[in-house]
Amino acid sequence: MDLEQLLKKDTVLLDGAMGSMLIEYGLNQLRESTAWWNLEYPQIVQNVHLEYLHAGAEIINTNTFEANWFRMKKWGLEERVIEINLMAVELAREACPSGRLVAGNIGPTGKFLEPMGTCSKQELQEVFYQQARILERGGVDLFCIETFCDLEEAVCAIKAVRQVSQRPLMVSLTFKKDGDCFHTMMGQELGECISTLEKEKVDIIGSNCALTPLEMTGLTNSIRQLNCKIPLALKPCAGRPKRSNSQYIYPVTSEEFAVQAMAQIEAGVKMVGGCCGTTPEYIRELKKRIKDG
Repeated sequence: MDLEQLLKKDTVLLDGAMGSMLIEYGLNQLRESTAWWNLEYPQIVQNVHLEYLHAGAEIINTNTFEANWFRMKKWGLEERVIEINLMAVELAREACPSGRLVAGNIGPTGKFLEPMGTCSKQELQEVFYQQARILERGGVDLFCIETFCDLEEAVCAIKAVRQVSQRPLMVSLTFKKDGDCFHTMMGQELGECISTLEKEKVDIIGSNCALTPLEMTGLTNSIRQLNCKIPLALKPCAGRPKRSNSQYIYPVTSEEFAVQAMAQIEAGVKMVGGCCGTTPEYIRELKKRIKDG
């Protein structure tokens, strides 16, 4: 089954958070990279994929969110970018049964474009090109450009992916809510973002992280008012976390998450999953409500 066939369904279930799950398994975010676990603890990473698949996820993301050269250099792992990305695809592919898809996950570099930062668009595009080429070589079914707070950086990633592959492309931006309006951290308004992604001819437009499930429903309604015809994919967080005893506690339960996610589906969202704080239980509960509904 390919993405086009999968999209014929009323609703497509995505996976939930990878980072939150690895933290439960013992990841220390201050000392370790999530991407490094592809090599250090491959069975754990694969187990997370399996847990989401068993919960009902139909598309899983490779554990490569931060596996680009800039972020790997921070951890002293820039020479192992190829190895890390290829192993991530292999782990996801081995876990994924027929009829489910593997998305090559690409996250932001953590760098700012000129003049706010020091990076040029060409530099960012080259870094994304390197990662996209590796993921394509590994054999992903589609690409997921995710958690971008800057539309311009997202466009650099889009152009890089298009240089190496014609596979379907999902682009998921992160928005802030300001009254009734939504914009990126860099101040780009929702309308500008949707218009740009439409011009770039992406296959799926999405948003993940930062917003609660309830706020995501408002985002859906705002996007629909823009007459966007491209399928929508949303992955909200399990609420805004509170720190307790060096741990982050997410306030939205799996049941509450599923109820609010159903509101997004009723508002026209095609693909739904979870971001920070969500676990396989959140996806399982959502699948149950979709089935019962």
